[in-house]
Amino acid sequence: MSRITDIKPKSKKSRRYSIFVDDELAAEVSEEVIAKLDLRRNQAMTPQRLEQIASAQQDSQTRQAALSLLDYRARTRQELARRLRRKDLPTDSIQRVITDLAEKGFIDDQQFARQMVDSLRHHKNLSKQVIANKLRQAGVDREIAEAVINEELADYDERSRAEQAAAKHIKKLANLEPATQRRRLYSHLQRRGFPSYLIRDVLQKIQPDDD
Repeated sequence: MSRITDIKPKSKKSRRYSIFVDDELAAEVSEEVIAKLDLRRNQAMTPQRLEQIASAQQDSQTRQAALSLLDYRARTRQELARRLRRKDLPTDSIQRVITDLAEKGFIDDQQFARQMVDSLRHHKNLSKQVIANKLRQAGVDREIAEAVINEELADYDERSRAEQAAAKHIKKLANLEPATQRRRLYSHLQRRGFPSYLIRDVLQKIQPDDD
């Protein structure tokens, strides 16, 4: 039966190692893989074991890519998978790594959604619908998005938010004709997801029609 005849670092400072089976180079792996699979000299080696080593090494590379993305900022499972696929990493490896990272708490879509909602509610005058859309665009599952919005925005006053958004934006339209102001305010509030009936009420309050 074939055996590991040597395990050598690729260089003095390298954290990658060459695995020799029957004195032939069989694989190059990280320290993580050696520790995880307990690879040692004189260990028996089969084709199945070599496949396991190759799979573990691929997952190690995928994990490093995932952690680098997560170091930059928090991401949802869906967004992380999308970014990793752009790096041409294997789908099965991506799925295994993301599942493992989620189980270890590195990825938490519900917590991500809460933090995003908290940021949007304090820094943007948006409708609940637009906040929900932004969550889904970030990769949050629809059910999770709805649950978090219902929990975090139970007391969210959309009318007040629309009024604040209109009052802030109208300052930028001071030099325009009233009709143009009204049209642009309507479009501005519409882009923020407020329903038409609410937009009309807000515009009537801040810019009443002449009797």
